[in-house]
Amino acid sequence: MKNIALVGAGYWGKNLARVLGELGRLRVICDTNEAVAGPIAEKNGAVLVDELNAVLEDPEVKAVVVATPAITHFEIASNILAAGKDAYVEKPLALDDRDARRLCALAKQHDRILMVGHLLQYHPG
Repeated sequence: MKNIALVGAGYWGKNLARVLGELGRLRVICDTNEAVAGPIAEKNGAVLVDELNAVLEDPEVKAVVVATPAITHFEIASNILAAGKDAYVEKPLALDDRDARRLCALAKQHDRILMVGHLLQYHPG
């Protein structure tokens, strides 16, 4: 079931797109750079959109992976959780602990899963 969206198809996002594509779970990639993200979306069987609202309003998307510049993580993750979707955010979760705690509270308030990426924590080795 293709029910995961990826926000950001740059340096690290392209790797996440590949893994999600291999799992058959990648539904949509959200990125404003069509020249870079378009081929990644096509290769991984995903639709490309350039607006986060398209992801947030898609009822088929149940979870969103965030691989954008760190300065955007708090705002994007807040919107994802408020939209009732689970979120996996590449590290750092936020630029300060106050915002990280606010994200945790928002996840709890909306009964959503919030995960932060860590290269080795989710590696099978």
